[in-house]
Amino acid sequence: MLIRRESQLSPLVATIRQEVGGKLLLEHTKILEMIRRREPEGAAEAMASHIKGVMADVETFWEKMYHSEARNLKKASDRGLKEVVEEDLS
Repeated sequence: MLIRRESQLSPLVATIRQEVGGKLLLEHTKILEMIRRREPEGAAEAMASHIKGVMADVETFWEKMYHSEARNLKKASDRGLKEVVEEDLS
């Protein structure tokens, strides 16, 4: 519900999921199919799977970004902060 209520979060999460190869459309299709079949347990399972997928994709994205930032900090440390700052400014 948080993502649905917060209109700015939905596009952000969709972008994150696309970046990490999430299966947003497939998950939504599965949920809709279970609703159409009038299978409440199947719909609940599909929704739970979707939520777990969102959480896993956001975590994967965060780890990817964190490791990228950590590499940049290591690079800055190795080369010296001044050189990195000058490179970024040019």
